Amino acid sequence: MAETSQIRTRREPEMFYRRIETKLGVTSLRSDRDLARLVEERLPLTSVESLSSHGMSVEEIYSFIVPRRTLVHRKSRHEALTHDREDCPHCFSG
Repeated sequence: MAETSQIRTRREPEMFYRRIETKLGVTSLRSDRDLARLVEERLPLTSVESLSSHGMSVEEIYSFIVPRRTLVHRKSRHEALTHDREDCPHCFSG
Protein backbone atom coordinates (compact mmCIF):
# COMPACT_ATOMS: atom_id res chain seq x y z
CA MET A 1 0.00 0.00 0.00
CA ALA A 2 2.82 2.42 0.85
CA GLU A 3 4.35 1.77 -2.57
CA THR A 4 1.11 2.87 -4.29
CA SER A 5 0.99 6.15 -2.36
CA GLN A 6 4.66 6.83 -3.23
CA ILE A 7 3.93 6.32 -6.93
CA ARG A 8 0.88 8.58 -6.70
CA THR A 9 2.94 11.27 -4.92
CA ARG A 10 5.56 11.16 -7.68
CA ARG A 11 2.93 11.45 -10.40
CA GLU A 12 0.91 14.29 -8.90
CA PRO A 13 3.29 17.12 -9.88
CA GLU A 14 3.51 15.73 -13.41
CA MET A 15 -0.29 15.64 -13.70
CA PHE A 16 -0.46 19.15 -12.26
CA TYR A 17 1.88 20.52 -14.93
CA ARG A 18 0.03 18.64 -17.70
CA ARG A 19 -3.22 20.26 -16.55
CA ILE A 20 -1.61 23.71 -16.57
CA GLU A 21 -0.16 23.06 -20.03
CA THR A 22 -3.60 22.11 -21.28
CA LYS A 23 -5.33 25.08 -19.72
CA LEU A 24 -2.72 27.59 -20.91
CA GLY A 25 -2.24 25.98 -24.32
CA VAL A 26 1.52 25.59 -23.81
CA THR A 27 3.99 22.71 -23.54
CA SER A 28 7.19 21.72 -21.73
CA LEU A 29 6.25 22.51 -18.13
CA ARG A 30 8.07 20.22 -15.72
CA SER A 31 8.52 22.44 -12.67
CA ASP A 32 7.57 25.67 -10.94
CA ARG A 33 10.71 27.15 -12.47
CA ASP A 34 9.42 26.34 -15.98
CA LEU A 35 6.09 27.96 -15.14
CA ALA A 36 7.81 31.07 -13.75
CA ARG A 37 10.00 31.27 -16.86
CA LEU A 38 6.91 31.07 -19.07
CA VAL A 39 5.35 33.99 -17.20
CA GLU A 40 8.59 35.99 -17.31
CA GLU A 41 8.92 35.42 -21.06
CA ARG A 42 5.26 36.41 -21.64
CA LEU A 43 2.33 34.11 -22.16
CA PRO A 44 1.06 33.77 -25.71
CA LEU A 45 -2.36 35.24 -26.48
CA THR A 46 -3.54 31.71 -27.20
CA SER A 47 -3.36 31.14 -23.43
CA VAL A 48 -6.35 33.44 -22.95
CA GLU A 49 -8.31 31.54 -25.58
CA SER A 50 -7.33 28.25 -23.98
CA LEU A 51 -8.43 29.44 -20.52
CA SER A 52 -11.75 30.47 -21.99
CA SER A 53 -12.24 27.11 -23.69
CA HIS A 54 -11.53 25.41 -20.35
CA GLY A 55 -14.29 27.23 -18.52
CA MET A 56 -12.93 30.62 -17.46
CA SER A 57 -15.57 33.27 -18.10
CA VAL A 58 -14.92 36.45 -20.05
CA GLU A 59 -15.54 38.44 -16.87
CA GLU A 60 -12.93 36.39 -14.99
CA ILE A 61 -10.42 36.83 -17.81
CA TYR A 62 -10.95 40.61 -17.86
CA SER A 63 -10.81 40.82 -14.06
CA PHE A 64 -7.94 38.48 -13.23
CA ILE A 65 -5.88 37.94 -16.37
CA VAL A 66 -5.99 40.97 -18.63
CA PRO A 67 -8.32 43.98 -18.92
CA ARG A 68 -10.46 43.97 -22.08
CA ARG A 69 -8.86 47.08 -23.55
CA THR A 70 -5.34 45.70 -23.05
CA LEU A 71 -6.30 42.37 -24.59
CA VAL A 72 -7.71 44.12 -27.68
CA HIS A 73 -4.47 46.11 -28.03
CA ARG A 74 -2.27 43.04 -27.55
CA LYS A 75 -4.24 41.14 -30.19
CA SER A 76 -4.10 43.99 -32.69
CA ARG A 77 -0.32 44.30 -32.21
CA HIS A 78 0.25 40.50 -32.00
CA GLU A 79 1.97 40.95 -28.64
CA ALA A 80 2.19 38.38 -25.86
CA LEU A 81 0.91 39.02 -22.32
CA THR A 82 3.21 40.49 -19.71
CA HIS A 83 3.08 39.90 -15.96
CA ASP A 84 3.25 43.48 -14.68
CA ARG A 85 0.42 45.97 -14.59
CA GLU A 86 0.61 49.06 -12.41
CA ASP A 87 -3.01 50.18 -12.82
CA CYS A 88 -4.42 46.67 -12.45
CA PRO A 89 -2.38 44.92 -9.74
CA HIS A 90 -4.67 41.88 -9.62
CA CYS A 91 -4.38 41.36 -13.38
CA PHE A 92 -1.68 39.33 -15.11
CA SER A 93 -1.15 41.34 -18.27
CA GLY A 94 0.20 44.80 -18.84
